[in-house]
Amino acid sequence: MTPKEAEAASIEQLGLDPTALDFASPEALAELIRRIAAFVCPCSPSKLVLAGVSLVEPLNCLESPRETISDTLDALTAYGDLVESNDISGESSGRIIYLAPPSFVEVSSTLYLLIGAGPDGRYPLPNELRAQAEPVAHYRRLRVTDAKAVRDALSQAGFLAVSADTWLKAPSQSMPYSYRQVYDDLLQQSGVPGAMDELRILETQRSVTYYLGRWAALSKQSGRYLGRRPQAYGADLWCYVELREGVATRLLNLPLLEIRWRACDEAWHLQQAIDAAEGHPQTYRRRKGHTAGTTAIDFFSPVPQWASRRWDYTGTRVVTTGCLFSYVFGDDQLEGELRFMQERMWLQQQ
Repeated sequence: MTPKEAEAASIEQLGLDPTALDFASPEALAELIRRIAAFVCPCSPSKLVLAGVSLVEPLNCLESPRETISDTLDALTAYGDLVESNDISGESSGRIIYLAPPSFVEVSSTLYLLIGAGPDGRYPLPNELRAQAEPVAHYRRLRVTDAKAVRDALSQAGFLAVSADTWLKAPSQSMPYSYRQVYDDLLQQSGVPGAMDELRILETQRSVTYYLGRWAALSKQSGRYLGRRPQAYGADLWCYVELREGVATRLLNLPLLEIRWRACDEAWHLQQAIDAAEGHPQTYRRRKGHTAGTTAIDFFSPVPQWASRRWDYTGTRVVTTGCLFSYVFGDDQLEGELRFMQERMWLQQQ
């Protein structure tokens, strides 16, 4: 066999179309990594990458096999197909990769995400659902019309149901007032931080449609604000600070409660709550997409990574002007995503 013939045969064995995909496509490479993981996991990340490199290198189909496979491994771990954790056997002090069992996430009444694999690397999807399953980049999605029937069929096939919140690792739903109050109570218990002349704060009263313009240098402000302060090495630190005539009287360093995410993600979510509680919630703009059956949503302030992670799978991020970033959603997904924006981040349409 020639390398091209071997590559096509391998892709067909993975259950994909060799006339449409090759190992340079993320769909094929992700399926290969899942199949490898079914046989070598639990193992270290480096062992999984090495196994993938040893398979694709003779085919000469990737310019940088190790880097590409490592990136695919990171994407599958972030998505949930693979789980990186401490060695539960206690035999190793390093991080170990485990393969998630066949599972599904009900993102909306019309969209399910498929996670994990079986012990032989194959996916035990019921025959009646195979035509509805679609590989997209490193993930697999299932478009449905009867959510209950699909849920029952997957459960009977042995799939585990994973709630959208568990999959996203997002904070629980709450009202903006109560969410902000948690931080206010903790701030009240904090001590005096000392002088911080280079502190920058996000002015709550400035327009929510121009994020960069909301940042201001410390002067004579009084109140409670999100802030950023420099450190000797690395990026500026995020904090929630109480000021009195430009002097910091109390301070909380972030992340504090949402420690599984970045400090900026917790800060941006807190600012969403502050803006909503103050009566001028952050906004989005809705407009028609360039293709039929789609709607574009423009955002003017950054959102936590758990939100953009969801939209990476339910929509498509697009280049735009006149806003901070935009996503395009199919009309079948739109109402669910608008509800997610309003209930979880208190955003309102312009």
